[in-house]
Amino acid sequence: MKGEVQGVPTPVTTGEAPLGLRSVAMFEFGKGILFIILGMGALSLEHRDLARAADTLIKSLHLDPTWQYSMYLVHQASLLTVVRLKWIGALGLAVGTIRIAEGYFLWHQKAWAEWFAVISSCIYLPIEIYHFYHSPDLLGATVFVVNLIIVVYLALLLHSNKKERATNPK
Repeated sequence: MKGEVQGVPTPVTTGEAPLGLRSVAMFEFGKGILFIILGMGALSLEHRDLARAADTLIKSLHLDPTWQYSMYLVHQASLLTVVRLKWIGALGLAVGTIRIAEGYFLWHQKAWAEWFAVISSCIYLPIEIYHFYHSPDLLGATVFVVNLIIVVYLALLLHSNKKERATNPK
């Protein structure tokens, strides 16, 4: 009988992904949703006065309008054109779709998705190191550490699953 060894019941493998992999999958899925929202948001701003919208946002968040980042936001918003907004929107939708697919296939333990996640996460590490080196802060350190944990976890998972996948292909 399936699930028994010499009359002793043993658990039947459900094929469920490990908790760590499911966590990474949900994290990627969440990033995908965020990028899609940002892409749609950029596309929805197509025919608006973006400098005024940025100024309104700053005031509604009770930020100092003379703060250098507030002024930078208003200045950058004034430089956005309809074409740039469309590119930003399209890029957000594309990245979001890729991240959602990555999360879905990680959840279903596809080896290529694990490789893709390792590579795509590794790409950001030098940028995060550069950013943290030039302006160290808690957020930058947190992003770097979380990304590094994901890379190391997935790399270890790939290594440990290599023999299993070679002998038992799905």
